[in-house]
Amino acid sequence: MIHFANDSSTQRNIKESASFYRQQRTEELLNRYEVLDYKNVAAILRDRGGLYDEDIGMGNEKALNQLIAHHRVVFMPEKRLIWVSTNPYQLGAFVAYDLNEVFSEYPNLSDDREIKVDSLTIVADPFLKTEEYKKYVEFCELKKHLQKITKLSRVEFDKMEHDKALRIQEINPQYYRAYELAGDLYKARTQWDLAIEAYKQALDLEIATLKERRNIEIALSECLEAKKQEN
Repeated sequence: MIHFANDSSTQRNIKESASFYRQQRTEELLNRYEVLDYKNVAAILRDRGGLYDEDIGMGNEKALNQLIAHHRVVFMPEKRLIWVSTNPYQLGAFVAYDLNEVFSEYPNLSDDREIKVDSLTIVADPFLKTEEYKKYVEFCELKKHLQKITKLSRVEFDKMEHDKALRIQEINPQYYRAYELAGDLYKARTQWDLAIEAYKQALDLEIATLKERRNIEIALSECLEAKKQEN
């Protein structure tokens, strides 16, 4: 019999991916409740922190809520109740449905029949109304922009690019990707000192996977070597 916990692929995944970290965070949060209800479960699914409540940056793959997923579902099997999250990023309300009612009327359930249970709705996450959420939306926009302009075969480095690289670090300061993205831009523009500093800052933060850490280390080494060759 194969014990998957000891399987080489499983062990490699534990070591190199973010999955085991998220499992640990899940267990940490579960242990805070003597009894779990549907609201507690939703709160756990929405959690954006790291182990021991560390701030690991908004959007980190190691968080339970990486601020990328379309939806999450909560089940209460014994009562046949289900909650489905709404946009954005599972932060909207969790809408409740009574599956007893759904199954009792199927297949004659009309398209305009409202079957949600309003009294059991889990309200939207207050995070949606915060300045931090606005910063995350801005971060996502800057991320796309920086990735796009980094690929341009332009040599000069202008003030607008520099401002955007600084801004993405400022609005998500605990997320390694903010510094990596800035470093990639600096590297593409041969701004070795700025790139080196950005990559070093990224390596000091909670990086999601071993592969990503190695990629940043390689980029840093390339910048160090390029600077050395210029001098």
